[in-house]
Amino acid sequence: MGKTNDLTHQEKSSQVPATINFAADAGQGLELADNKSFAIPFLLILQGQSPQLETVDGARPGRFFNTVTEELYERVMVVPCFFRREYIRWAPRKLGGGYKGVLDAKAVDLKQVPGMHEHQGTIYMDVPEGQSPVDEEGKAKFDALSDTRNHFVLVKSARGNWQPAMLSLKSTQIKKSKRWLSVIKGIELKDEAGKPYTPASYSHTYELTTVKEENAEGSWWGLDVKIVGPIADPALYTAAKTFHDSIMSGMVEIATPTEGE
Repeated sequence: MGKTNDLTHQEKSSQVPATINFAADAGQGLELADNKSFAIPFLLILQGQSPQLETVDGARPGRFFNTVTEELYERVMVVPCFFRREYIRWAPRKLGGGYKGVLDAKAVDLKQVPGMHEHQGTIYMDVPEGQSPVDEEGKAKFDALSDTRNHFVLVKSARGNWQPAMLSLKSTQIKKSKRWLSVIKGIELKDEAGKPYTPASYSHTYELTTVKEENAEGSWWGLDVKIVGPIADPALYTAAKTFHDSIMSGMVEIATPTEGE
């Protein structure tokens, strides 16, 4: 019988311990993996047309969905660590759709981006002179920009640990983003000298739930945010601060979004 290379069939060494001590080898195997090696998931609010309704057990409209862990939540605890507003450029659906990059929000607001064309409240790109950016049915014929508010958060999983994620709010949910930022900015604490100050956004936890909303064009599930209170766990606060600093330094890589995110 030939010698096998299968480690499970090799002779047991006298050095094999009676029990496995995972803590002794903590972090090994990932020594060369930096922050850009990991995918920061999106935290989505599932809608009636979300593809996850057909592919994920238990998925239904109004639930939150983690695109990496595939966890579902009816309500979720988060720590807001960073905020960034940007415009995402999307190709028209009739031409296959798809993500076409990110533009600086300030540059767009100041109309400093070449090729911008505003039509009925939407900004289209590179529309030839004299042409309409939409067809007879009102559907886009050229790339369009979407005002997007990105909230980078730590999410409490079902197991109780905290993981990074990004919640992108746009369209009707922009007002929810503004309200959330107003709550964060409105928090006031006092230092040892009694002087008031605004703490870091990651000083408090928040509970996210969803509510059914509608207008003349249809209905959807929107975000509802409630403040829970200040963080008491130093380890959680440190993790939130580290996540914030990683984003600030450009060390966090975000997966390319899809129009459903």
